[in-house]
Amino acid sequence: MTSRKRIRNESMSPLSQPTVRRPRTDAVNLTANSPAQVEQTQVVIEPALREYLASEREAALANGNGHLADLCQAGSSLAVNDLASYLDNWIIEDFQKGGRKYNPNGHRGGPKSNYGGTRPGRGPRVESYKKAQDLYLRNRSALVDKIISGTPLDSTEEVPPLKAVEELYSGIFERAATETMTVHPEPRNTDATTFAPFEESELEAAKTAWANSAPGADGITVASVKNTNNRVLCVLYSIILMRNVHPAIFLRSRTTIIYKDGQRSEAANWRPLTIGSALQRLMHRAMANRLRKVVALEANQRGFSTLDGTLANCMILHSHSK
Repeated sequence: MTSRKRIRNESMSPLSQPTVRRPRTDAVNLTANSPAQVEQTQVVIEPALREYLASEREAALANGNGHLADLCQAGSSLAVNDLASYLDNWIIEDFQKGGRKYNPNGHRGGPKSNYGGTRPGRGPRVESYKKAQDLYLRNRSALVDKIISGTPLDSTEEVPPLKAVEELYSGIFERAATETMTVHPEPRNTDATTFAPFEESELEAAKTAWANSAPGADGITVASVKNTNNRVLCVLYSIILMRNVHPAIFLRSRTTIIYKDGQRSEAANWRPLTIGSALQRLMHRAMANRLRKVVALEANQRGFSTLDGTLANCMILHSHSK
């Protein structure tokens, strides 16, 4: 952390050394490696992105925002391998510095309620309130289920073994495809700037009607992402998109299994729900808005569509039931 602070204090002068060690360029054999391999250790950046980051860095320095200026400099000077590590550190520091929700150990454990305390003499009713508050903060649907069914709040439900769940769904999601994918329709607009830097208006539109939901494995909440400055997010997402690099926290997800019906010990009777990083989800919402302008989405797709998926499915079911 010392080196990061030093760089921010000197941010008004040109940033000569990014916070991540540069790779040795003389160790790269340009004739033996493929372009993709060379990109991992060489800085390959489109002129449009380089110009955009230079402009944003100049504005950040003028506003005294050395943290954002560091990001712009790293985005235009670091090779992909080092840039991925830098983005992880930058995101963590940004959310810690800004006072926004970030749990470096992930979401496990969740927040705790101080309601009622545990001091001697407290009645069972107050203790029950505290258990309800704790469960509400961790799993609202589980609290509702326990209240409706009359199950004790501190009871633990029967769940299938983790190994059984892994074997079942890895066999479904990781097996080879048996059908040939159909050809996608031609783009409606071949001149669209699908891979141009993001604009603040795009992210503001993506935040609209974005309901609060559970955080991913990084513990960053939807509310904290919505409260993040759009200009900062534009720079971050533009680097990720146009440099073709993903932070490690984008590759980690949190999966919860939801009970459907039948024997609780059977893995097939539970549905997995995987939640990725809220930072990544906002970027995907913005990208989906872009893609809808240039390609026709699959008619059977319900996610990232403007129609009411539940209503559409009900209409389909109704038509088949006649």
